[in-house]
Amino acid sequence: MRRAVSWLSLPLSTLRSVWILLAAFAASRIAYYAAGVRFDLRPLTNYYQLVDPALLENHLLQTCWYMHTQPPGFNFLVGLVLKAVSGASARTVAFGAAYLLMDAASVLLLLLLQKELRVLPRVALALTVLFAVSPGLLLHENLLMYEPPQLFALLAGAYALARLLRTGGLLWLAVFSFSIAGIAILRPTYHLLWVAIAAFGPIWFARRTPARKLSTAMWIAALLACAAVGAFYVKNFVLYHRFGASTFAGVQADSITAWQLTPAKREEFIAKGLISPISRVPGDAPLAEYKGYLHPVAPTGIPILDQEKNSTGRDNLNNLQYLQADDIYIHDAIVLLRIYPQCYLQSVAIAWFTYFLPTGDFPFFDYNRPKIFGWDRLFNLLVFGQWKDAADRKRLRREGPRLGMLLYESLSLLVLLPLLFCYGSWLVWRDWRGIRDSAFAGTVAFIVFTIATVSFISTFFASFECNRYRFPIDGFFVCLLAMAVSSALKRLQSQQSPAPAMSHGVPPERAAR
Repeated sequence: MRRAVSWLSLPLSTLRSVWILLAAFAASRIAYYAAGVRFDLRPLTNYYQLVDPALLENHLLQTCWYMHTQPPGFNFLVGLVLKAVSGASARTVAFGAAYLLMDAASVLLLLLLQKELRVLPRVALALTVLFAVSPGLLLHENLLMYEPPQLFALLAGAYALARLLRTGGLLWLAVFSFSIAGIAILRPTYHLLWVAIAAFGPIWFARRTPARKLSTAMWIAALLACAAVGAFYVKNFVLYHRFGASTFAGVQADSITAWQLTPAKREEFIAKGLISPISRVPGDAPLAEYKGYLHPVAPTGIPILDQEKNSTGRDNLNNLQYLQADDIYIHDAIVLLRIYPQCYLQSVAIAWFTYFLPTGDFPFFDYNRPKIFGWDRLFNLLVFGQWKDAADRKRLRREGPRLGMLLYESLSLLVLLPLLFCYGSWLVWRDWRGIRDSAFAGTVAFIVFTIATVSFISTFFASFECNRYRFPIDGFFVCLLAMAVSSALKRLQSQQSPAPAMSHGVPPERAAR
């Protein structure tokens, strides 16, 4: 034990740590490629998060401006690649390379962020390498979705904030502001209130750091970040009478209330006139299934708002008629929360169950996960403490709640994540007045606040996919774990260090005199 503590406490140069990390990352990607893992481009034509690829390629700015189901950031970035590269094979390579470089940059930022948080170098390297080679990171890296960009943006923002508070560099202020505004335009989870608190909060901590000389610039940067994100809220309010980054709230409300009802209970409430018959229709159903419930809308001449189907045959959820269904779903959800809250409580229970699942245990990884299933299961067993695979969510739902469901859960995450959040909160509470290290406290406060925001929204306003929603903040949990381990090792090392020599009860420095 003493040798392990001593070895982990030994110094290690940052440059050497970087080379070891990049070597491990490269070796793991070669091994995964040899196992048959390839980039999955299917979301481009199959997932509702991405709009019509033909519109992104030919009417990028118009499409991104008028789309309303979610912020336009991710579709805009995808559209840039579609404009630059043609052909499915070439696009697969282009997106695969971009996501590979993004994850390489993310793990590098994770290592450097831990250095700013005073983590022991060998502890930081060990945990970052484990995160870098994990199947969960690899599976997200090879699926065209917005989780890897979120991971990168959050780590870049946290690292830039740490450097800003330690050095007072104007460049770091620009990177931090761009990161928090960019991620809010990428994903509605990071709403305008999160941007405002994340942008203005560091000004408090900057008072006792070199960044205090940039106080005026920090106020301006915070206002600009809020204005950039707020512009899309105002746009949606003017065009669609919804003040928010997304008009998908009704579908989300339906999924956590009416969609949790049994068919018999749903029909009972419909028969009593408490909820609308539209509750029989899933929120992402084709418009034909809403026949009789929605009124026709006059064409606008804007394809993203008029199309019922896009060029790939997928339903266009940005069609204006869906906004009528959105209003009905929200009304029904409010009624159900009042008369039958059990349905919502069931959704929350499912959400927290999926929140603590391993990152790679997700049904939509059906293209690549079978190729590394044995390694993924071994990793989940040894690292996450998960005894049974939980990718088949429909089967789990049929089984219903029982004690045996714990075998599907990640027992280590179930214990560690709440403890790590409490540990980070305690660090902020201890240091928030700047008594010790304001730069450290400000960075940890950003980490804890972001974890709280993402976890709350993911579990109380959604269900089923919460381990996917958690993935972008997993890097922050790694940081908190590394800080806790480093703190424990430093304490053990101080206890194991021999006491200073004494001369007849006289301290050695006095005896020398």
